[in-house]
Amino acid sequence: MNRALVWRWIQYATILLVVVAVGWTIWQGWRDLQQQDVAWNKLRWAWLWPAVGLSFLGTVPGWLFWHTLLHRFGLPISMRHSFRAFYLSQLGKYIPGKVMVVAIRASIAATVPKATTGANSNSFQPWLIVSAAAVVETLMFIAVGSSVGTVCGASLLTEQQWVLVLGAAFGGGILFVMLPPVLRVWIVRLPLLKSRTEREWLAARWTWDLFAGGSLAFVGGWLLLGGGLLSLTMLLPEQDSSLTELPRTTAGVTLSTVIGFLSFVPGGLGVREIVLFPILRPKFPAVLLLIVLQRFVVLAAECLAAALAYAQPIHQPPSE
Repeated sequence: MNRALVWRWIQYATILLVVVAVGWTIWQGWRDLQQQDVAWNKLRWAWLWPAVGLSFLGTVPGWLFWHTLLHRFGLPISMRHSFRAFYLSQLGKYIPGKVMVVAIRASIAATVPKATTGANSNSFQPWLIVSAAAVVETLMFIAVGSSVGTVCGASLLTEQQWVLVLGAAFGGGILFVMLPPVLRVWIVRLPLLKSRTEREWLAARWTWDLFAGGSLAFVGGWLLLGGGLLSLTMLLPEQDSSLTELPRTTAGVTLSTVIGFLSFVPGGLGVREIVLFPILRPKFPAVLLLIVLQRFVVLAAECLAAALAYAQPIHQPPSE
């Protein structure tokens, strides 16, 4: 049987399952919304602002980590330049998908001096450094998110064990692969560069301080994103959320994002909502409203960051 045809039918089946699941989630959420009889005029819309702000701040560790990787891999780039590339690329995950994120970041290579690798005098094309750093940053972001979500949801998601198992397996597996000694073994074997010497040089740049620093930074970033969702719950009338609910909202944000990433659906549209619904439903009323607003808040934060990035002038240091 034609493999392309089989793959196409798998894609169609996946889309159909997502559509059915989204429909079921909307129906359940609408029924809950009707039972709660939400007073729209009593919603505290001012809480949208801290939700958007925290959603933006939660992405800052990813930008700073990617910027650090670029410098460690030998690409001299200003913070304004990396800020622009990082936040403009965030919108690429919606259309046509996640590959566009790397493509947009790699497009900065046209205006960045050629990277040099120091003592070994190896030289890499800038697009390769940008792409490699983007892949490492994304894998660390998702791996740490899986781990944080599993820890936060361990005592909460007693009826969604499959989410915890998937998060733990994926997060643990990626973190193991990203350990410096492990990564050095497999990256040297990838035929990505001209010579083994260049591959060894690049692998040696991935050190324990980068791994540990990136892990801690992403833990903080995910907690900020969970805080953004917690702020959003305060929008509901008579809702008085406290920091004790931060593990639930953090588990919701992390696990829904990770599983949305695994689905390969652009922006995780529909998939994130399917995962987020059962996590929030036991605690918060009008969960459908929260889910819709959460998508709006995340998109608003990304659009505002992209607009700010686009407006920033770029002053690139000269190549050495």
